[in-house]
Amino acid sequence: MAIEYLLLGDADCDTAEVQAFFTAEIRGDFGHRGTAFCHGMYVTAHRVADEERSAEWSKLAELFGFEHRITATFHLSDLADEMTDARNTELMVRSVLDLVTRYTCRGVLLFNGDLVIAQWTPSEIVFDCDWEPWAKLELIAGHTVRRLPQPLL
Repeated sequence: MAIEYLLLGDADCDTAEVQAFFTAEIRGDFGHRGTAFCHGMYVTAHRVADEERSAEWSKLAELFGFEHRITATFHLSDLADEMTDARNTELMVRSVLDLVTRYTCRGVLLFNGDLVIAQWTPSEIVFDCDWEPWAKLELIAGHTVRRLPQPLL
């Protein structure tokens, strides 16, 4: 079983580019069907096809004021030790920060599909203050931490 984090964004890149981006970000190996693997985590990512834009996640993206162009799902092993889990959480957060910098995009990061734990625009990344794992990450220093809207709860 895995702990899942879902990233929805409006970065303008194709599937191959977004897969290569996340493979490099997690320092992983590129595997079957474009999946990036590293110890204790794997990431699936793709550009959203036009026919997918009416789907549930695209409607959610509209609530946050952006067009749903990419999806990435971070699958963290629930059996990983604490050190591996901390490293993978840091890799995930770093990849979000780097995505915003590289693609000047908007997006959200959801925990298990319903809890908004990060939201960003080209000029600001906001982390939810109620999400405990942020407290341990130096990466978020200098970024806004506050309560985020939770339209799915």
